[in-house]
Order: sequence, then structure tokens, then C-alpha cells
Amino acid sequence: MTSRGAGTAGLVVGEPADAAELVASLASREHTVVTRWVDEGGGSADLIDDVLAGLAEIARRLWPRWYGSARQPETAGSTPDALRGAAADQPGVSPAWLEAAWNRAAGGRAPARGAHARAVHAAQLAKALDSRGLWLLLALGRDPGDSRLLGVARAAEWLARQTESRVAVIAALPLTDRPQLDPIAYDALHLDGAEGAAGAIYTDERAQPERERAAGSSRPDAGPSAPVVIRADERQHNSAERAPARAARPAVQPAPPEAELPRTAERALAERAPGLDIRPIVGQPHPLSPAEQLLAAAIRQAPDLRTVFEYNMPIQTRGGERFVVDLLWRDGLVAVEVDSYRYHGGRRAFRRDRRRDAELLQCGYRVMRLVHDDIVADVQAALESLRGVVKLVREEMKDV
Repeated sequence: MTSRGAGTAGLVVGEPADAAELVASLASREHTVVTRWVDEGGGSADLIDDVLAGLAEIARRLWPRWYGSARQPETAGSTPDALRGAAADQPGVSPAWLEAAWNRAAGGRAPARGAHARAVHAAQLAKALDSRGLWLLLALGRDPGDSRLLGVARAAEWLARQTESRVAVIAALPLTDRPQLDPIAYDALHLDGAEGAAGAIYTDERAQPERERAAGSSRPDAGPSAPVVIRADERQHNSAERAPARAARPAVQPAPPEAELPRTAERALAERAPGLDIRPIVGQPHPLSPAEQLLAAAIRQAPDLRTVFEYNMPIQTRGGERFVVDLLWRDGLVAVEVDSYRYHGGRRAFRRDRRRDAELLQCGYRVMRLVHDDIVADVQAALESLRGVVKLVREEMKDV
């Protein structure tokens, strides 16, 4: 990935399923990752505005847990006033932007650019989501056309420069020969299979000063310009040197959509932020998951369950893996996952989930998987499934 000021912009060669693999790998290492799926549309300005609108909508839904606090469990001191005071002390935060954005979010509206320059708005939104710096993934679905590809490349460079984020454009191999992606395609990184992506992130020691390598420093607290790259088959963007494209490999297609959602507030929530995601979220239902939001609302109304489950909590396994599970019953050692097709469909996701389940089982956890669309269609049925598992485990705990 090539440097653009304090951020980076680059190309990652992979299929749509690789986006989910990469997100899971980055999020497990506590990087905040925002994913935007990109299809047809206009040029770079349109895409930048679209991405900024998405970041603003995420900020609205995360409020008041800004500046990285969404990665941490809520505490007694996590009041809006306390978080606002902490935010004001963050380096690089514009007090004027924070005041206006905070007031809008408190009123249920997304932060707006207002009188601020677009570059200032972009930088402040990125800081609000995570002051340590973001990973921003632009995942290309079907072939968006030449003008859109050029717009994606230019937008990636602009976003990296203005937000000081690591911006990765994920495109299938057939798209990477297109000259419109040349500005970000030098040293393109290839994700060839689940094994290459699941353990993909590492710090490139070649980019560290000699004294830091000698001291054994991995610079865990480094800012957005820290040399975090993707372990992969790295090849220069040169068609003469690149391995030939596989003729049987089809052009990238978008993931199948989720099943039709009922016309409810939850469906409206999904429609307001299509193709948008942020990970990890810790200690609360995911703000962009209609199923998690519905299930959490139903659990809050169930006296026998409301104090049982925590949301999006990390688990450190004996094998050294760190997973964030959607719902956790800590005392009962039950991990509940809410699976959507976008992140759990396909062969690689299937393998990843099986490895994850095996790791959790070795740590004593039962893993229960609920289907996103089933929860949205009948949340009470999902609630009864949870209730049945809790009853079973409690009976077993009495017998011990």
C-alpha cells in the first residue's frame, strides 16, 4: 500500500468473501474497520460524499461512544457528559466541529459538514469513530465501469490523505488490469484463500528503525502511518510480472442480498445504511445490524433474560485467538452468533466459522448460531431459542 501523507491507499486483490475475511482479521486485532460496498455510480466526488455520509450515519448510531470508546465495554463513567469531556481532550479535535456534531447526534441526526470544509469534516468524522485511526475498506461488487473505477482510485487517495486512514480498495483479479486503478495498484496485495487472510496482519519490521527492532518493539500504539500491511503474495502492479489471470475465474459479483425485511423501523434502519459496516463494536448490539437491534430490544423486555447476555464481547482463546461474539452469557459459557449471508456465506466464511467454533469449544463455550433473517422475521422465536438454551444450561449447572 502506498503512502498518502499520514494515511495509506492501496489495492487488495480478492473476491467479495475476502472482504469479510480481512475485516475479521483486522477487527480481531482491535483495529476499527469501516467497510463500504461500492457498485455503479459517479466519480470521485460522489463516492467521497457517499463515504462521508456513511461515516456520519455510523457516528450517529454510535453516539455517544465516539473516539474509540465503541471498542471498549461501557462503564459507569460512560455518560454522554463524561464522553464529551474526554472527546474535547483528544488531539486534533476541532472544538467547533465537535460541538455542532455532538448536538446533532444527541438529537438523533447525523453530524453534518455545515460551514466546515469537506476535508475538515472528513478528518473529524474519522477521529470521532476512532482517534487511533481507521481502516477503510472500499469493496467493489460488480464491474462498476471505467469512470467509477477511476473515481474509486482518486477517492481512496483523497480519503487516506484527509482522514489519515489506511484505505484499501478490494477488487477481484479481472478488475486489477484496468489502468484506472493504476494510482493505487503499485505493490498490490493478493489474498489467495482463507489461510492467507485469516492470520493476515503483521507489522513489517523492515520499515521499523533499527533501534526499535533491536529493542523488540512492535509499536502497538503507533498511529495511522504505522507500517501495518497484509501478509499475502505481494507483487508489483506490472502486467508483465504478474501471474496470468485464471480464465475460469468469473468477474466479481455482489453478495446476494439479505431476504426481504418486514416493513418496520428495523427495515428502515437497514435501508438507511446499505452496504455499510463497522467492526469491532464492543459492549452493545451492533448499531448497523437490524437483527441484533431487534433481539436486544426483545431481551430487554424479557425479565428472565435481560441480565443474562452481554453484547459483542471479546473472548481470548487458549490458542491465542481473540474473537468478538455477538452475545455472551459469561457464567453459562454460551456464545451466540447472529449470522448474515454477507459475512457468513461462502466456502471461506464456512471454514472460518468452523475454526472459530472449535476454538471456543476447546475453551468450554457452547456456540449457538442464529440466522439474521430469521430473527428479523420472527424475533420471538429467536427469543424462545435463547430461553431454551439458558434453561438447559441452568439445569445442568444445578446438577454439578
